[in-house]
Amino acid sequence: MTDFDSKQRRVNSRVKKMHEICSHCGCSILRSRTSLREVIVIILCGGLVIAILLPICLAAQHWLEDAGHRFTGQMISREPVERW
Repeated sequence: MTDFDSKQRRVNSRVKKMHEICSHCGCSILRSRTSLREVIVIILCGGLVIAILLPICLAAQHWLEDAGHRFTGQMISREPVERW
């Protein structure tokens, strides 16, 4: 057994491939499993995106509510009480 063969076997044992079949054409699709490091990075990036977008959405909601109140407040005609 050569050194290249042993390295290739180690790589193949680390990268577990999942074989799937395309429902349209029937071709086999090789997909590697997601590693633990990738899962951790995805979770951290998702948390970062939520931490950035949540305050922005809350501020936008507050601004839209205020703008709506100002708009409807201008639509209502207010007569002075003395004219009644």
